[in-house]
Amino acid sequence: MEDKTPTIVCPICGQVYHPAEIFIPKEFFGDPKEVIRTTSGKIDFITGKDMCLDETYVCDNCLTPLTIHANLSFTITPSTEKNFSEDYVSSYKKLEKLRLEETSLFDD
Repeated sequence: MEDKTPTIVCPICGQVYHPAEIFIPKEFFGDPKEVIRTTSGKIDFITGKDMCLDETYVCDNCLTPLTIHANLSFTITPSTEKNFSEDYVSSYKKLEKLRLEETSLFDD
């Protein structure tokens, strides 16, 4: 089974790193609080912390300081599994109210 995760290679000694060894997920993806879009659906601005695609790291093998930039891209293909153009109605059965037996609060 072939691993499709891209690796980071030190250009000096060839030491290979997994991206998770270099990039901190919370810093990498940022912390967007609110995404504000235009009426056409494009992102106008984002509040919160932006993504950080740059990281510095000192190679464990040759001790060379490295500056690493992530070139992030996405491949998008429309899914044909679900057809949302057809109407769908889900059924709902209202549950009966719970009825508790009434008892006297005071002894007779």
